[in-house]
Amino acid sequence: GSCGGTPCFMTISAAVAAASPGDVIQVENGTYNENVNVNKSLTLQSANGAGTTSICGSDVINGTVFIASGVNNVTVQGFTIKGYDGASAGLEKAAVYIQGHHTNISILNNVIVADGEAGLLEEYGGACDGLIIDGNTFSGKTFVGPEPAGCGFSQQFTLQNVPRQLATVQGGSDQNVQFTNNMLIGTTGGYNSNDACDQGNNLATIDATNVTITGNMFSGTTSRFASMLRARGSNTSVSGNTFDGTNLEGSAIYCFFDSDAFTAGTPGTIEGVVAANTFSPEAGYSSEGNFYIFPCSSAPAPDVEGESKEFCQGAPAADRRITVIGVNPTAPESVVWVLQSAPAAAGYTAGQEFDVCDGSYNDGTLFLSLASRRTIRVESGAPAGTYTFKVKIKNCNTGCETDLAESLFSLTKYPAGLYCDFLASPDNVSCESGSELGYEEGSGTFTLISEGCYEPGYYRMNDAHGFAGKMLCGNGEIIAQVTGVSGGGWAGITMREGLGASDRMLQLMIDGSFLTRREMRLSSPGMAFTHQFQTQGKNWLRLTRSGNTFSAAHSSDGVNWSIVITTNIGMSSCIHVGLITMDGSSMGTTIGTFQNVSISGGAIPLSAPNPAFDIAQENPQAQSLNLFPNPATDEVNVKLHDFIGQEATISIFNVNGQVVQQLQLDEVYDGVQNINVNALDNGTYLMRIESAENVVSKKFIIAGK
Repeated sequence: GSCGGTPCFMTISAAVAAASPGDVIQVENGTYNENVNVNKSLTLQSANGAGTTSICGSDVINGTVFIASGVNNVTVQGFTIKGYDGASAGLEKAAVYIQGHHTNISILNNVIVADGEAGLLEEYGGACDGLIIDGNTFSGKTFVGPEPAGCGFSQQFTLQNVPRQLATVQGGSDQNVQFTNNMLIGTTGGYNSNDACDQGNNLATIDATNVTITGNMFSGTTSRFASMLRARGSNTSVSGNTFDGTNLEGSAIYCFFDSDAFTAGTPGTIEGVVAANTFSPEAGYSSEGNFYIFPCSSAPAPDVEGESKEFCQGAPAADRRITVIGVNPTAPESVVWVLQSAPAAAGYTAGQEFDVCDGSYNDGTLFLSLASRRTIRVESGAPAGTYTFKVKIKNCNTGCETDLAESLFSLTKYPAGLYCDFLASPDNVSCESGSELGYEEGSGTFTLISEGCYEPGYYRMNDAHGFAGKMLCGNGEIIAQVTGVSGGGWAGITMREGLGASDRMLQLMIDGSFLTRREMRLSSPGMAFTHQFQTQGKNWLRLTRSGNTFSAAHSSDGVNWSIVITTNIGMSSCIHVGLITMDGSSMGTTIGTFQNVSISGGAIPLSAPNPAFDIAQENPQAQSLNLFPNPATDEVNVKLHDFIGQEATISIFNVNGQVVQQLQLDEVYDGVQNINVNALDNGTYLMRIESAENVVSKKFIIAGK
């Protein structure tokens, strides 16, 4: 190069020899064929960076740039430093060689090229305090020729061409080391065809305490049992690095850490290190004694079929869970549930993963059972809405996973309300094929589908309908807007004394064109009186009960109503109200859609009456069930000591054998359960507590209302 100032020297070595401790030596552009022995404190920097300034050494001392023992406060910055191949297998050489004891050594923004030996080497037995290796590119090969020699390292100091490491800090007493923002793209291993074996050495070894390793790119080539990064020593923090395993061969791995490496480090666990760095392909890990991070072998997605379930508030656990069919993982494997969507109130984020690698999982919203390893359940207290997942399989010991299956699994919870009441009711009026009910929560649309629910004649003796409804005890009304009818049938609303074929009833329906149909039956059994008339556009329907006075009305806007009929029908105090469909023929299928559905008045969801039920029959274990107070008014307490740790269902029956209230307990934790019975009328009831191990029932009384 040419000097840009004075004093001016033609070689770097001459400038070093003339410098005083603390001087800055600026090196102009050029290629300097020499070995530089840095034997005093100084800064050695290029004027214009590694792209224009090179130092090329030869086998005369141990390094192209050699930092002598005992020299402190040295900076080498902005060079291309090319190493060389030493003549003796027993003596390691390097492009940058650090010998002995030092403080405050900085190797910055260099291109360090290995050529048969190491790129950077701190001699074993030394001690560096405050070593900074930042912004360098480590390239080249640590052996000569197309292939390395040897199979392993038993001959590394006797056999020529056994590969060295690319960057090594190994003094034995080093501390306060920063290895940051470097690129390691060189080659330290390959296949030895002469001996038919893989052979390789580490890309980087950092053996020190209080170490920061961050911002580096490891993408070089090695093989056998070598690693891209080896670190041994406590308080080692490894984060923000990228490991590209494309060029790993044989059994080479990403990282090796000794058992003490993460003590006081950040992250402080092997799992944390995997999460805090980027690995491609995906990384697995092992923590048996020492710690290893390695590329996971590619595994296809599990062959599973998706499933969807809908359930309501208070549903038993069996209705709130999905088990993946087609896989049956055993320890250490687990199904991983990868969230696709969930209600905002759940507080989850898309992509969040749930598994049982750390044991059964329960955050109050989702529950995963360690016993199953492939089941997920939405808890009874979870926010309402749809939880959607995809799945994969994970090895809990290594962290390796399969690809993600495309099948979707969903669990939809509906809050207490009409849809849940409707689901709990029978689905038909004397129609064996029943009906199918759907609900779209966003628009509040109910869809009722029936097939073959048909009885001919205006004055028929029997009914056949699809049905979705609930019990109404006392006065009240039902309103619904019929937004669609297809299939040639009818859709509307009903009030019925029962769900038998010939029970007393009043109902109002419309077809898909312009007809309204009013039906009533005044006695049971008895004839149905039917009347059809044209009322195009009046698709809002209303039925009202006041005592035994029933009225039907319709409207075009839900505000201005026209009475269709008012009549007296002697029905019992509790009747069935709800939505109905009626097919146009025995082979027909009718789809009715409804919006703005409401039931007001004394509405209590009830199961169908059970004529065989005898409330006086307590089981023999009744004496062990303690209910208090008894009689009760607004609440009753039940002692559940015999059910601790069990999943249990508490059901309350009225004198007709109907379930009037039910509580599902995923697991009984407390000895006493408080139950609000404010909605129940005065009378005698039976409480039954049922689990897989126990069934106990006992009478109690509600009074004082």
